[in-house]
Amino acid sequence: MTGSDRAGVLIDRVYAALVGEIGWEQFLQEVATCLPNGKASLFFHDADSGFGALSLSAGFSADAVTAYGRHFSRVNPWMQAAARRPVGLAVRSEQMLPRDALLRTEFHADFLRPNGLGTAVGVTIHREDDCNFMLSVLGAEADDATVDAARAVLGQLVPHLRRVFTYYRKSPQAGAAVHGGISVLDLLGIGVILVSADRRIRHCNPPAEAMIAKGDAVGEDGEGRLRFHAPDATAALERALGAIQLGIPRGVLDTQLLPRDGGRQPMRARVVQLDPSSPQVFFSGAAALILIEDPSVSTAGARIDSARAVYGLTAAELRVARRLIEGLTLTEIAAVDGVSPLTVRSQLKSIFAKTDTRRQAEVVRKLSAGVL
Repeated sequence: MTGSDRAGVLIDRVYAALVGEIGWEQFLQEVATCLPNGKASLFFHDADSGFGALSLSAGFSADAVTAYGRHFSRVNPWMQAAARRPVGLAVRSEQMLPRDALLRTEFHADFLRPNGLGTAVGVTIHREDDCNFMLSVLGAEADDATVDAARAVLGQLVPHLRRVFTYYRKSPQAGAAVHGGISVLDLLGIGVILVSADRRIRHCNPPAEAMIAKGDAVGEDGEGRLRFHAPDATAALERALGAIQLGIPRGVLDTQLLPRDGGRQPMRARVVQLDPSSPQVFFSGAAALILIEDPSVSTAGARIDSARAVYGLTAAELRVARRLIEGLTLTEIAAVDGVSPLTVRSQLKSIFAKTDTRRQAEVVRKLSAGVL
């Protein structure tokens, strides 16, 4: 396959991944074929903190991905030059650091060489403040023609990947697709707000838009940032968002009661970190979901409570069902409840059997729609 043919195929894969026809991992698997023993990644690096992570990758083992995020991102000798190179300029590793200097680094000795890697091609797709979002393909040592062909292919992908950033950051549909439970939460009247780490609102579902328009507990400032009318609650939100680092999962970060005038029951706001491995996090920069429940509108709690008697759910199964309705993933449920993901999956399997359902969405619909 010629370089132009390969680029054409990969451009098609970009848009297929964007609309969900394939996963981003499949796109990266094909990018990886540009180099022998290729391993590809959409990754980020924060030049200020020195922290980075392989957000989406193909070819790397789970241990290698973890090791990179925990340590090797901070000693990656290519990142100093990456922070300065122009966005969209694809370069070979030798243009970032002379090879003889690379061979003397811990990064080469303990990360590249054990993974069978000796060269790389990279390109910065997007830069936001001190954070660089990049596409890279690493591989075994190869001849100049092969490496240059890979560099040319990556360069041709940049305009299309930049469109993906624009789509995820501006499209309401992208925000709505990030969490499987959002459409159900719409029906329950639970507000869902997608925010970045600086509280900027990326997307709101209809209930959240109504809550913000009403303005008695939650709103936005003149710069599009989410704020709660209780200053203490806003300060707690900022602390929760400040605890987020891309690539480090934390699950539920905080829960706040939002007081209202007139003796009405307070709203409840839950701050949930998005799955760091999701494409939404890499492309949109969104940091968290804010789930806001108005007890005068949502009756989900009462309905789900009655499910224990009707379906014979155990207390643990009831807790899992509650978390599903609140929009948490199985991984988040495990983190919040302090149990293993295997335990949560076992409890979910039991819920399926007792409620005569096969999918999580069916469980949520049945238990939240009053079909009891």
